[in-house]
Amino acid sequence: MDADVIAAQLRTAVFPDRWTECTTWAAGLESWHSCVRVEDWSPAEGYEEEHTAGVKALIACALHQAAGDDTPSIRRTPLARAARLLVDAPTAVATVESLPKAPPGKLASHLAAVVEQLEHGNVELKAQILHTIGRAHQVLAAHAVGGACVVDRIPALARAASIGIALTDDTYAQPAYPGAPSLRQHIALARQLGESHALAELSGQLWTPADRRSQLLQTAAVADRWLLAWGPDDQPAHRAEQARAAAAALLQHDQEHDTSDATPDIGIRSHDPRTYVRGQYALWTAAGTPGGF
Repeated sequence: MDADVIAAQLRTAVFPDRWTECTTWAAGLESWHSCVRVEDWSPAEGYEEEHTAGVKALIACALHQAAGDDTPSIRRTPLARAARLLVDAPTAVATVESLPKAPPGKLASHLAAVVEQLEHGNVELKAQILHTIGRAHQVLAAHAVGGACVVDRIPALARAASIGIALTDDTYAQPAYPGAPSLRQHIALARQLGESHALAELSGQLWTPADRRSQLLQTAAVADRWLLAWGPDDQPAHRAEQARAAAAALLQHDQEHDTSDATPDIGIRSHDPRTYVRGQYALWTAAGTPGGF
């Protein structure tokens, strides 16, 4: 779905109650952060789902309390004010305990766990909760840099949602990459090749230039496709840098090993490396995708 369509739907969405609105926006804010700041998300293995649910619950609580009774819509809640309510563990606990009554459903249990585990949990549980509080604050603080209120972040949330749709749709295609697998499948392939290369280096095994090029090409293509799915506006700077660096690595490899699938235009190689990646990927696909998917 187009990001503009998603944004229009978000602007006009009607919610049955205050807490539903809070949890909906909390999920969107968290989704954007995990999408564009993926390197920041490294919870301890074994509690990823619980961690994410706790982050969303704390964000929803902070939005609810920051809005107060004077803000008619959570869309107008000041993000910086909400972030300050989670600035540290004591403040976060005070925010949870300031709720006039428990929120509905699982949200209440997630918030109660924050207080309970900080007070009575073992060292490991306390560390996990502190990590969850820190991440929830980080999400709100990052959004506060981009806009004063939730409504200001709707375009960014819509673009993140469109990326999420692209990642879950196995029929998703991009004109710049005809014949490519779905974005989700392509990411999995690039990750697998990257892990194989890392293991080869650790074990002292040497990859052939062709094998290394295959990994570099898939990595560069995935980085480029991610940005194409995001769209040209307000691209995350670190994602754009990743795509540029991946394309540059492929170019350098081809120059050093003469492994390009065709003689590229020097201007493209110098000034538009992502276009070079697309051209090389198209040639690789036309040759029968050596190694397959």
